[in-house]
This record gives sequence, structure tokens and C-alpha cells, in this order.
Amino acid sequence: MIKTARRKKAMKFILCAISIISLLSTAASSSEEAFEPSGKIIFHSYSSYEASDSKLKIYDYSSDDMLNIESPNFYNAMNGDFGATDSDIVFMAINKEADKWDIFRYNTISNSFTNLTYDGHYRSEDPKFSPDGYSVVFKQGYWSNEFDSFIYNLAEIDLMTGKISMLTDDISEESMPCYSADGKTVYFAKGVGADSGIYSLNKETKEISEIYDRKGIQEYYPITNADLFYFSGWISENNRNDGIFRVNNNEILPMPFNNADFNCSDPFPIDDKRLFISSTQKGNYDIYLYDGEKLNEQSKLNTDTHELGTSYFSKNDAKKISTQASDYILEKNQQCNNADADGNGEIDIFDLIHLR
Repeated sequence: MIKTARRKKAMKFILCAISIISLLSTAASSSEEAFEPSGKIIFHSYSSYEASDSKLKIYDYSSDDMLNIESPNFYNAMNGDFGATDSDIVFMAINKEADKWDIFRYNTISNSFTNLTYDGHYRSEDPKFSPDGYSVVFKQGYWSNEFDSFIYNLAEIDLMTGKISMLTDDISEESMPCYSADGKTVYFAKGVGADSGIYSLNKETKEISEIYDRKGIQEYYPITNADLFYFSGWISENNRNDGIFRVNNNEILPMPFNNADFNCSDPFPIDDKRLFISSTQKGNYDIYLYDGEKLNEQSKLNTDTHELGTSYFSKNDAKKISTQASDYILEKNQQCNNADADGNGEIDIFDLIHLR
């Protein structure tokens, strides 16, 4: 009888443990299914690219606030990117005075704008922050009478000094650059249209390597977030709808939501399985969140125009800098005026926020 009672108690314990594990597993699964972004997303919206009416916006998922980024000094703002903090932003827009594309930096705390590329007659586009937030890579173009067209190369600006350095110097169009997780490599699109592919540039050696370049098929818009790496490209040579592809070691993996009947473009990875994209499955480009299983429309972001070019800053963003501002300035032996990290012309608490 004693042994039987013990067996019953043991069985009850096992069943109880199984029930607890099952509940925990269900809760974890429900938590994953109920994932909602809590950070900030920047994107642009326009009626058509040719209309030059693009508006840049930041939506805060936590507060449900939408911020429109506007200034009388520029128009047609697009392709925004977050820096080391969610208050530090770069984007491209047409400079009203010079009537050309420039790279602008915006601080949401001080509400200040800085034109990073105002000097000269170059066209500057497609900016992306370095992982540490101290540099910006972009494409820069000039008119060539010899080729009767613009020639675009890759450039990088040091935000502490304002110095612009050229990373490439050739006649192939290079565009849409972004950094690797360690900042030592720049990924970019090389070529135009059906002749474009995804390439990498070693910043130290200047060596350029092919990553993916299918003949007769456009690949473009590489994007990284930490170790995650995606790009867009045509479905096939005969189907020019965009699909999204993930670079996983040496494999190029098409995403499961790609569809021959509509575009899936402009990816921005949140984590290993989630990413924002823009898709035309309802007609215009709208923003969707892929949760690892399905696409979820972001109705608070989408309008009757086209929404594209997302960049997301999570509360646990890996790009945040932990270095103390004073230590950094002393280590680099910078002059005080070079510590104006937010570009508002003053050394103040906002610079400490950016440099810490």
C-alpha cells in the first residue's frame, strides 16, 4: 500500500510538472505571437517618386506619436537612418538653395538640422550610419562631360571632423551603401538596373568582392542590422517584381513571403526572424512587419500614398554607445568644437547624450 501511494504521488508530481511545462511553453508561444514593436521607426511617404513630394516621418510605437521631419531649407526628404541614439538621424533631401541632393543630419531633441554635404557641387544620397554612430557612408555623384552622365562613387564622412573621404573612384555606379556589424566592410549595389548586383568593400584594403550578381537581374538595397544582412532583387529575369533575400553565411535565401504577383522591397531586420518590409500586395507600397510566419500590415503607418525606406531603432539597439563622452574626447584629443555631436553649434547636454 505504501509503495502504491508513493507511485501515485510520483505520478501526480510528473503530471503536474508536465502541465507546468506545457503552460510555460504555451505562454512563451503566445508571447512570440503577440510581439509588438516598442521602439521607433523612420520611413518616407510619397505619391510617386517623380512627384518629388516625399515626406520623412518617425513613428514611436511606445507613445503612438508621429513626427514629421520638415524644414524650409529642403524638400523631398527620404531614406532616413538612426544613429547611435534614436534622436540622431541622417537622411537625403533636395537642398532648396543649391537645388541638389544633400545629406542632412537631424537631432530630434534640439530640433536642429545640419547639412553635412553642403560644400561643393556633388550630389549626395543614400546615407547610412556606422555602427558606432561616428561616421556616415553614402553615394556621391558628379557630372562627367566625357560620359555625358553622372558618375557615382562611395564616400564617407567623419562626423567629428566633417572630413569627407572617397572609398571608391571608378566609372561604375555604386550606391545604397551600408556597414557591416564591425564597421570594417561596406556593402553596396554596383551597376544599374539589370546589370546591378550586391558587392562588398574592405575599407582597409579597398578590395571589392562580389556577393551576389545574377546575370540580367537587378539586385539592390543591401541592408544590415548587427549580423543580419538582406537585400532586394527581381524575382527572375522575366519577372521584375522585387523579392527580398537573406544572406546567411555563403547562402542566399529567398524569403518565404516573396510573391511573383507583387513587390516585396526595402527590408529592415529587427532580429533573427522579424523584419519590416514594404510591399505592393494591396496596390501602393505599404509597410508590413514579418513576424517569422506572416506579414502584418502596419496600419498606423500606411496611407493612400507609398510608404518605403524603413529604419527601426529598438530600445535594446546594439548600436548604442556606452563610452563616456569625456573619455572619448580625451582619448581622441579632439578640440571642444569637434564635440558638437548633435550638430546644433553648441557644446551642451545633447552632445553628452550622443557621445556617452
